[in-house]
Amino acid sequence: SRCWASPLQIQCCADGYVYVCCTPETEITMANLTTKKIEEVKVGEKVITHKGIEKVEKTFQREIDEKIIRIKRYGYYKPLLVTYSHPIYALNRLKHYYNPQRMMKYLDKIDFLPAIQLEKGCLLAYKINREEKDIKIIDKDLAWLLGIYMAEGNLSGNVRKEGPLYYYDRYRGELRLRKGQILSKEKPLMKIKKSIKEKRYNQSVIFTLNIKETELAIRIRDIIRFKFRYECSIKERPNKNTLLVLCHNSKIAKWINFWCLNKKENKQLHSDILFLPAYKQLEIIKGWEEGDGYTLKNRFVGSTISEVFANQLYEMYLRNNIVVNLDIVKRKEKKDVYCIYRYLNQKRMKQFIKGDLLFSLCYDL
Repeated sequence: SRCWASPLQIQCCADGYVYVCCTPETEITMANLTTKKIEEVKVGEKVITHKGIEKVEKTFQREIDEKIIRIKRYGYYKPLLVTYSHPIYALNRLKHYYNPQRMMKYLDKIDFLPAIQLEKGCLLAYKINREEKDIKIIDKDLAWLLGIYMAEGNLSGNVRKEGPLYYYDRYRGELRLRKGQILSKEKPLMKIKKSIKEKRYNQSVIFTLNIKETELAIRIRDIIRFKFRYECSIKERPNKNTLLVLCHNSKIAKWINFWCLNKKENKQLHSDILFLPAYKQLEIIKGWEEGDGYTLKNRFVGSTISEVFANQLYEMYLRNNIVVNLDIVKRKEKKDVYCIYRYLNQKRMKQFIKGDLLFSLCYDL
């Protein structure tokens, strides 16, 4: 079998020749649009190829002495690490054309090239999966709600402690009860801890908005009222300059948790969402952009700390024929931020979409 890889993708074909391919950490796009390290891919699993979804026929491992080529393309933060002989679906630079729009007329010459033959300024191809599986219970309004939740929403805990609480008085240097009673031998600390009971409440969905985003809060409330027959409350916090949309309903919380896979800092959408029709995915994008994005002079900028969700957004943009750049901003003491840049003038970008392929310029080897 032969394996080739473009960024995040792999294909297996049978031609009797084995190519040494990628480093073990190279991520592969599976059939459900999730990613997996190439060393973890097993025979029989389905992956995305330039021809569509196919089964893996064979996997192999080899030790090599040759150097690894680091291929970087415009619009994506992760480089592709391959060996010299690894075939890449690409078109080498012609007549010093660095403008991808001028290279469109030469796309019929695109073919698999060994990585060693690639040049800076070549055109790399990336497969866009356009398979659709509609989910009828998710309409455009609910799709928008999922998008705004991924930007501004979270699920609250469902356990709250109740009972006589205590605190440490700095000035008096002693533990005191909330009512002002001093701890004594008759009321030791252990008895007070045992008297504190845990009371379970229904899970809540909370949207935290800017205090000026009242129209956004009203739209969230109206969608939940119409779709779930539940009345949310809107509260202002002037001291924190925020606006809260509170939804204390366990059924709604479970619905949100099922489709959004609430994992604290690593939020991600359910894999079935990635196969929704493009127009519904566009509503998810709009909801997320309204919550976590802003517009500069010539581009839109959105950010998230979840790498998985950032890559899911990247796929949904491409399925709607919207070219974006996905970049990473590394921070020393905080988690990295993944930024999506959508240029308002798409013609100025160094990549374009034609059919089911995204073509990007290679800027470093």
